[in-house]
Amino acid sequence: MKIVVWWIIAISLSMPLIAQTPRKSKARAAVTAEDIQALRDALAAQRSMLAAQQQQIQELKQELERRDQVWQQSQQQLQSAQATATNSQSKVAALENASSEEKVSVANLWLLALFRGLSSPG
Repeated sequence: MKIVVWWIIAISLSMPLIAQTPRKSKARAAVTAEDIQALRDALAAQRSMLAAQQQQIQELKQELERRDQVWQQSQQQLQSAQATATNSQSKVAALENASSEEKVSVANLWLLALFRGLSSPG
């Protein structure tokens, strides 16, 4: 009998708690037109930001391509300057060699003239 009394007390105490619990249909808040418009506005803002970022990416790509072209042109100019310098160095070396040969020839002629002057009677 004590068990039955305890059950009756437990059920009577839990009834107000069950009555206070909101049902799912009442707990769900209604979505308003303002909520939908706010979501649409947020989506539009995100799309706008995305478009701006894509434009920035495109501009950066173009700048990178321009710098690439400038670098390639600089490399070509450098190679051309190096080829010209190498060619000039070859010409200088050839001229120095020719100059040395002429100096030797002049010295030989001078020695020959000196020898003839010493060996000639007179």
